[in-house]
Amino acid sequence: VCLVRASEDHLYNSIMSGDLLDVVHESARKGTLLSSCEPEVKELMRQIDVLLSSKQDATDGQVRTLKGQLQQRERELSSLRVSVQERNTQIEKLKEQVKHSEHQLKVQSSDHETQLLRLRTELNRLNK
Repeated sequence: VCLVRASEDHLYNSIMSGDLLDVVHESARKGTLLSSCEPEVKELMRQIDVLLSSKQDATDGQVRTLKGQLQQRERELSSLRVSVQERNTQIEKLKEQVKHSEHQLKVQSSDHETQLLRLRTELNRLNK
């Protein structure tokens, strides 16, 4: 009688390493796995299918979660890019306003200096 029992982790590790399949294939090739172990092999194959399906479902769930997180981060990044662009536009407008104000101040200062010079000249003329 062939008894096949394995924990899920051991079974999964054996499947992933290829050891279990190698043993099954070798036994089948030699003809030693035919009738005496057939129910156990079928049960083992069923367990393998359940285990692989469970692992695939878990992996698919993780992939869906990661894709959702990635999409959320991409939306956040896009929103931040728009905000940065808006700020850059505001900064450029403010720079233009500052430039214009500085120019206006220079013009006013020049006008005031010209007026002051005229007033001094007029005052000097009147004082004579």
